[in-house]
Amino acid sequence: MKVKASRFNFFIPFSDGYLIYNTFNGALAFIDAELKNLEASDFQKLPPNLLKSLLDQGFLIEEFVDELLMYEYYFNLARYLTSSVGFLLLTTYDCNFNCVYCYERPVISKVYMDLDVARRTATHITKFTDGKMAKHVEITLYGGEPLLNLNIAQVVLDEVLKWCQKNGVSLDINLVTNGSLITPEVVNSLKAYNLNSVQVTMDGPKEIHDKRRPFRNGMGSFDVIMSNVLNCIDSLPITIRVNVDKGNVSYFPAFLDLLDDLGLKNKAGLWIAMLHGLDDYCKTMKFNDKEANEIRYNMWRLALKRGFKFGWYPSRFHLCDAMRDNAQIIDPKGNIYKCWSFVGLEECTVGKIGEGTYKPYFYELLTRNPIRDAKCSRCNVLPYCNGGCLYEAYCHTGNRSNFVCGVLQGKEALESMLTLHVISMYKEKLVKSEVSVGNEIYD
Repeated sequence: MKVKASRFNFFIPFSDGYLIYNTFNGALAFIDAELKNLEASDFQKLPPNLLKSLLDQGFLIEEFVDELLMYEYYFNLARYLTSSVGFLLLTTYDCNFNCVYCYERPVISKVYMDLDVARRTATHITKFTDGKMAKHVEITLYGGEPLLNLNIAQVVLDEVLKWCQKNGVSLDINLVTNGSLITPEVVNSLKAYNLNSVQVTMDGPKEIHDKRRPFRNGMGSFDVIMSNVLNCIDSLPITIRVNVDKGNVSYFPAFLDLLDDLGLKNKAGLWIAMLHGLDDYCKTMKFNDKEANEIRYNMWRLALKRGFKFGWYPSRFHLCDAMRDNAQIIDPKGNIYKCWSFVGLEECTVGKIGEGTYKPYFYELLTRNPIRDAKCSRCNVLPYCNGGCLYEAYCHTGNRSNFVCGVLQGKEALESMLTLHVISMYKEKLVKSEVSVGNEIYD
């Protein structure tokens, strides 16, 4: 049997050898430099057990296998899979914060979904779910600040829940909130719809957070948010997101200390997001992609050493909502979008609830295929990035249809995040064996 190396093998220097990760099937292993540099003609000379292991894990494949065809099949399967459907629901464009970097600033307004649109939204969601023959519905409440119009959101959720129960379909919901209005009472009311997760943004200790994320009246929001988080953390999973730029990166160690002191290290999730965008603040304060990737890596290394959990894991064929047939974004007016970052921009709508037809832009998104791009089709991390992010493409090229290989989402990001994943998963073994990671003994 003639064999060859998989085109989707990705190598990362690690200690005195390499991590090898197959971006197509998710296999991960540690190998030495000799095996990494082995010529194809020498594969058959490997010990039988090693050869079998490499074949079983997909690092080696039979010579006749066309992995690009296999990728295209699974890419399309992920794109059109409809056993589960997801909706991002915006019941208002209003917000009670005045964040310095808000990407929605151009569309923030006192626009609220009314009762009529709420009922039509519920009907749209149930019809869409039924049409896809889905067995699971996931709804994420978003904004603006979604809790400003919670009553209307619950009108939608009540109708959808009744339909799901009647038709044997499961329902989960998530909440993305600034944290100012979340209380135990709110949490308990949302648990009726199987509240799965809550994300709250805090950009550091009080002295820096309040400058970056104040209320609209200029008052600081830190104390209110932290009090709410502490009051709710025992009731459900909360992830604290930190948006990072040049203005707050130096405060991160102190913020970790604060979370630890408050007993949140082992209760709340942590997520680090590097600021990006095209507004004047972002242009001035964001790090370039290379800097951002290195800084994010070092921040996570620090968090792991402090005992915080790393919430990322390798994924394959993880397509963004914009490229999936089973995902929609519905705004307060009943407009349908496909990308979170373009919500509120009229030219980016793909349709309207109740109409049953889509604009040409929808078909452009749902037929976007990175295999048609010469660079993407040759790339060993294609199953990981799948052509990149539409918003990143717009930020870098001015064209949402382009494919981009950004540092924060491409090979550099995969290398740093996989390294962190291994450190997080195998910390005790690394310490015992004194494995060197990044020119230091991991401790």
